[in-house]
Amino acid sequence: MSITAKELAKKLNLSAAAVSMALNNKPGVSTKTRLKVRAAAEKYGYDFSKINEKSYENATIHFVIYKKYGSVITIDNHFFTEVMEGISASCKKIN
Repeated sequence: MSITAKELAKKLNLSAAAVSMALNNKPGVSTKTRLKVRAAAEKYGYDFSKINEKSYENATIHFVIYKKYGSVITIDNHFFTEVMEGISASCKKIN
């Protein structure tokens, strides 16, 4: 039986979140920590298939429209534009 991320975190004296970020190549941990976690994961037989390409074939995207004082924040708002561009880029990335 392979080691879990939670067990790996305990062995390395790291938080479960730090191990998860390292294993999933997410920002928030140093390169040194990422390498340490990946090396330990291989050593203890972590099942990397759990984190490989995820299927988004039937994914659902939920979007929340923010209203302030009853009005929808419009496209001329810089923040809203950035959010929409980020959503669009992510959707294109996963087809």
